[in-house]
Amino acid sequence: MKILGINPGVSGLNFHDTSSCLIGGTTILYAEEEERLSRVRHSSGIFPALTVARALEMAADGGIDVIAVGHDPAAWGLRDGTERPLLDASHNVATMVDGMQSGFSEVSRLTMQIQSLVGVGPDVPVEFWSHHYAHAISAVQCRSHSQPRCLCIVADGVGEVSSLTVWDFDGGEGRLLEEWPVSESLGYFYAAMTAYCGFRPWSDEGKLMALAPYGAPSLRLRETFDALVDGDSGQSQMNRLITACLTDGFYFDVDRSVRMLEEHFGVPAQKASDLSEISKGVAHLTQRYIERVVVSLARSWLERTGADVLCVAGGLFMNCKLNGVLRDSIGETAFFVQPVSGDAGVALGAAICSAAARQVGPDERFDLQNLSLGSSAGEFEVFDVWREDDRVDSLPFSEALEPLARLLASGEIVFWVEGRMELGARALGHRSILTTPSSTEVSRRINASIKHREMWRPFACAVLAEMAAEVLVGYRTDAAYMIEAYPVAPLWKERLAGVVHEADGSTRPQVVHDAAPNRQYHALIDEFYRQTGVPALLNTSLNDRGEPLIHSYQRAFEFFMETPATALVLDGQVLFKRSEDTL
Repeated sequence: MKILGINPGVSGLNFHDTSSCLIGGTTILYAEEEERLSRVRHSSGIFPALTVARALEMAADGGIDVIAVGHDPAAWGLRDGTERPLLDASHNVATMVDGMQSGFSEVSRLTMQIQSLVGVGPDVPVEFWSHHYAHAISAVQCRSHSQPRCLCIVADGVGEVSSLTVWDFDGGEGRLLEEWPVSESLGYFYAAMTAYCGFRPWSDEGKLMALAPYGAPSLRLRETFDALVDGDSGQSQMNRLITACLTDGFYFDVDRSVRMLEEHFGVPAQKASDLSEISKGVAHLTQRYIERVVVSLARSWLERTGADVLCVAGGLFMNCKLNGVLRDSIGETAFFVQPVSGDAGVALGAAICSAAARQVGPDERFDLQNLSLGSSAGEFEVFDVWREDDRVDSLPFSEALEPLARLLASGEIVFWVEGRMELGARALGHRSILTTPSSTEVSRRINASIKHREMWRPFACAVLAEMAAEVLVGYRTDAAYMIEAYPVAPLWKERLAGVVHEADGSTRPQVVHDAAPNRQYHALIDEFYRQTGVPALLNTSLNDRGEPLIHSYQRAFEFFMETPATALVLDGQVLFKRSEDTL
């Protein structure tokens, strides 16, 4: 059986980070964000037609048997803002819809619309799953831990009606333990603070997180912030702010929230180009607040349930600093962050929900395959124009490993395109920019000349698995996805200066194993280690500011020639810009 999972992004079925996924049995055959093919960042409001078409191609002659959607319109009737009891078990299963059903209900109408957009007939059922449950399942059934009892926290802006949910998985379907309404949305609060500090909400929350360690808020600012988040008469000013900025009891008016924050703090919102001490202080206090709230919640439910594993998913957990603090706050309890925690991951979660309802047991796992789940450039193009381009020389990768590492060691920059696209927001050695991790001068050059982004923003690193425990303080999990922050060991901070946050000494690592699909990538890091004694590389996404991760050979080559990068790896071929001292 083949199941197509989608995050549709249209007709109220979510909006941003549209995506598609194809699974067969317990194998993820394909998963990709629409932006990678459409070239529109986040693909907001765009049905994932291109990735759906790719999934249907991979399904081949047998076609698909089910369409799974990571959003349940049956819950829309609960958006009237009235009090309601905790959702019962009926919200933990799909709303099963017969495609030939008559009538004009929202579910029936959307079923027919989805079938039409995908290009299938009414014989292919559409199953709508609770947004938060799809997030939860995507974490629980992709976790690397074998312990049976799992607690899962999901937090984002809002699903259908919930902004945070807590689930108990004990060898079967999840049981909902706690649910927060939209008026208590940590995701909406973080978006409002992101906008207040001069960044783009729904996109630049990572900048607020990166800015937070620079903050040293004054006592007055702390008191003003505490007055915003501390409750009185059962409701904090933050809840009132969010409620006042909701339209139709659901949609969040960020601009209005910024005006209200200006009134509360008594100063205008900041511009991103003018990062004042207030911006830094507000970022610091906001980050610490969500850390405190989530850690307290997790500890409370872990104690009450006795769960062996804590899983987290949802857009709030794209925050790697939060994840690092949470991991270090739960003792020996196993910890897993769904690496595609944002809404691109609900296509995968919905597909797994439909699979679990049929043939997949609760103890079975879906292998994320290092997130190498998208399409490859070679599927769409045969690119060999470089063969006649007198600006470059080329070598097969097998002959280029040593000179590539030597270039990296000298501070040169290498672009890396290999295999299938990564699923999710992080570059994991398939569409990456690589250089030495030891030089802050080189990292500043990448920010200024290639990424065109703020100079204070830190970079992530790729670390050999064999050395991770020595480099990362408290390392105890397989941090393969750049989704958790770790402190860097004191002996390594200077040698990893280009990837260590200068204000708090942390890094966001990808731990790389000598295994498919990263053998070539691991070999390069290992050769760099042999030459320099440093078992890591700076790794950042292969794209310019505001651009989705680069997909095609053609665009990678164009970007390579536009920038100061020295070498470009295109799968098994390595291109070097011609100069007297390149090799």
